[in-house]
Amino acid sequence: FGPAQISAEHADDRPYVIGGQRMYAIGMMSGAPPRVGDEHLVGDMGGLWALRFKAVSSWGVGVSQPGRPALTLVPQAFGGESWRVERLREGDGVRVIESEWIDEDDAVLFVEATVTNTGERARRLRIRLHIAPDLQPCWMGAALRGRSVVTRSAREIAARSTTQTAIGVVALGAQPLGTDHTLAPGASCTVRMVVAAAHD
Repeated sequence: FGPAQISAEHADDRPYVIGGQRMYAIGMMSGAPPRVGDEHLVGDMGGLWALRFKAVSSWGVGVSQPGRPALTLVPQAFGGESWRVERLREGDGVRVIESEWIDEDDAVLFVEATVTNTGERARRLRIRLHIAPDLQPCWMGAALRGRSVVTRSAREIAARSTTQTAIGVVALGAQPLGTDHTLAPGASCTVRMVVAAAHD
């Protein structure tokens, strides 16, 4: 999992930071939505930030069984470097390895997840890549915070700000962002998403 490694007992809701020249991410090791902040931005400092503005409050990979009880995926391991992280979650006969990395020179986050059926029978799993756009200026800026107007299609989530028309974010999936997969015992599938932020 990389030079910095954390065992299962510590792969929980501790924050991490990765970054490049034009973007950084503050997330939680478990993959839960980040709730990091201080007296200026209570619970609002986590997320995906392009320099000058916040683009996304949370992102990640969801795995479920359509029409069946929710899966319990327990964090098992976490590791990474200054620009990338990997996490392992496992439970209920499913293993998920998630990778996130930020481009060194551009405001781009790459997300990849490999889902494996570790059970003894074939199963149908719904795999969903998601982001929650939250376009806002940095807290030191004088710009007013508006709201994010979001449009969605099968492979794309795009957002623009109602007050800062020069900023925006888009997530593109290599496949539809929510798809069902039938996996035989031991079989895997990999899904990918890229999140890009831009401002004038």
